[in-house]
Order: sequence, then structure tokens, then C-alpha cells
Amino acid sequence: MNTPGEGLLRFLAVLMLTLCGVLLSLSSLAQETSWDYLLLEEHQSSKQQTGIEQAISAADWQPGQGVAAFAYDGRPKWLRYKIPASDELRIFTISNAWLIAIDVYLMDGPRIVEQYTTGTEYPQSARPVADTGFVFGITPDVTHVYIFDHGKSASYFPAELRSTLEYSVFSTRLNTFHGLYYGIVLIMILYNLAIFIGTRDKAYLFYSLYASSLIFFLSTADGTGSLFLWPEMPIIQSLAVAFGWGLAFIFLLEFAARFLAFQDSIRLTLWRRLGQASIGLIAIIVAVSPSPTLF
Repeated sequence: MNTPGEGLLRFLAVLMLTLCGVLLSLSSLAQETSWDYLLLEEHQSSKQQTGIEQAISAADWQPGQGVAAFAYDGRPKWLRYKIPASDELRIFTISNAWLIAIDVYLMDGPRIVEQYTTGTEYPQSARPVADTGFVFGITPDVTHVYIFDHGKSASYFPAELRSTLEYSVFSTRLNTFHGLYYGIVLIMILYNLAIFIGTRDKAYLFYSLYASSLIFFLSTADGTGSLFLWPEMPIIQSLAVAFGWGLAFIFLLEFAARFLAFQDSIRLTLWRRLGQASIGLIAIIVAVSPSPTLF
């Protein structure tokens, strides 16, 4: 006879297999777009000093290869993507939910078709399409996409161009993946809370707190938090980044101490408390620091 725990494990195993299948199906037929970049000096951080007109006419553009990635250099920069000609509406996506501040210009030669100022420091309403990443509709008259990166976050731009149908399919599969993943974690949290209520074993409580803090942090990385939980409160995004991972590590150490039964060791307890205090201090520094490149 199967126990409730065995039934739950089998159910989770089926969900995990489904999750893997959805993840494998996320590969799409996104169209490659060539791109160039224009690095600015730190004193040129204002887009008014190097506006779109100056960027278009600049002579020192450099060709880029692969995915545009400049790590945490903190330097403002322009990116330019060439859009292949087409008679159909297409979708330009940037799959990086941690971009703090960018200006996007959809251009027809020197003419601005559309322009947007967006990023995680702005509410979802600043984005033309509500999405976990950054999505822009490309009309047939758009020849280039110019992006001004303020240098406030990691300069990583996994940009792709899709047809509307491909984007719809990809978005549906991605949302399904997120739903399955967070559903599995939520089931594990509730299951461990139920065990804690029945046994009063704090190991299960701290595991639930660890998992809750972890998904709080991960929801900032994949954009689900800013899309579904706090769309008009961008301040929560920065706080979740700072405290989500810190609380996850703190609760993980508490869970490990009780699960491995070394909470009575004075020496190990001192090391654990020191580690937790250090992590908490780092999280506070990240939350209040004016430096944008800590995350």
C-alpha cells in the first residue's frame, strides 16, 4: 500500500519530467540579428550628452559577435541591431529581467518610429508589452533598434527577433515552465510546513523558509515577480534581489544544522552564526548601496 509521501514523490516526479519536456521545447526559430556597439566614457553617462542623433552619426561603432555581453563594467553604451526587411509585424525580445535602465529606439533610418524608457527601476506599465523580459513590436518600417544602456546593471542583452506566432508559442511554453517550476516548489513548501505542524521539528520549518526565500529571489531573475507580483512597485524588485538570496542562505544554514543534528555543537554554532551575520550584512549593503553594479 502506498503512503501519502510515496504518492507525492511520484506526483512530483511526473511534474519534473513534464518540466524537463517543456524546458527542452523552449528552443525557438528566433532570427539572428547583427549588432554593433558604441562604448561611452563615464563622463558621457547622460544620454543627452550622446543622444540618438549623435549615436547614429558616430564613426567609432564596433561590430559585435554572439550575444551582447559586457559583464559589470558600469560603462554607458549604445547597441545597434539591424532588422532584416519584412512585410510582417515581428517581435524583438531581450531576455534579461535584471536590466535596470535602458532607452530603446525603433528607427526607420534617422527617423524615430517609437521610443521607450524602461527597466526594473520602472513599473511594468513603462513596457510596451507586459512580459517577464523586454518585448517590442517591430513594424515593417523599422530598420534598426538602438538601445542605450545606462550601465546600472550587468550589460547582458540576449536579443532575438521572432515572428508573432513564434513569440506566442515561446511565451506560452515559458509561462508553462515557470508555472510548473513554481508549482513544484510551492508543493514542497506546503508539504514541509504540514510536517512541521505535525511534528514540531524546526528543520522542516526552516526548509520551507529557505525555499520561500529562494523563489522570492529567483522570481526577480526570470521576471515573474515584476510581472505577476509587484508590477507597479519596482522598489520591491531591488529589495528582493538584495534580501532574497541572503535570507535563503541564512535559513539554509539553520535547516542544515537541524537536519544534520549539529546544532548542539558550540564551535559549529559560532561558525554558523558568523556566516549568517556576514550574509545579512552583505544583503543590507547591497540593499542600500548606491553602486548599481553589485547586481
